Amino acid sequence: MADELENIPFFVMDYMEGRTFEQAIFEEGNVYSLPESIHIMKVLLQMVIQIHQKGIVHRDLRIPNVLVHQGKLSIIDFGLATYINPKEDIMKVKNPKRAANHCSDLYFLGHFFLFLLYSAYTPTESRQKCWQEELQLPDEVKNFIERLLLIRPSFSSAEEALHSIPDI
Repeated sequence: MADELENIPFFVMDYMEGRTFEQAIFEEGNVYSLPESIHIMKVLLQMVIQIHQKGIVHRDLRIPNVLVHQGKLSIIDFGLATYINPKEDIMKVKNPKRAANHCSDLYFLGHFFLFLLYSAYTPTESRQKCWQEELQLPDEVKNFIERLLLIRPSFSSAEEALHSIPDI
């Protein structure tokens, strides 16, 4: 609910039950398998599609901003959200985190996906490698993540990303 008190605007938001994925992974030690991670990504992409259909891009879809409660996911903290700018050229986006189009949310979801996948990772060497080498992922999963992270050409929409998510 938006209102004003003594000429100062404010929002009142409902309290939401649940824990963030940050808490689930780092405090509770939850581990997510590849099939579980893909399922979570499908649900999140469906939610992001609904947000985009309302003309909004979240721009902060990180593990502390997604709650899970009784198996249901909720996206929180729209503090960096903005209206989608349909004229913004994806090819000219310098910082995908602040883009006013779908590639921002997809970029963050790429990192979110990696956090889920790394929850099940145990290092076997002291030398760190890139995620493509550390995580034993099928090529189609690597390619999917690389498109989310703009290492490969971006998805044209969250819908395309959802339809392209590998079935494992």
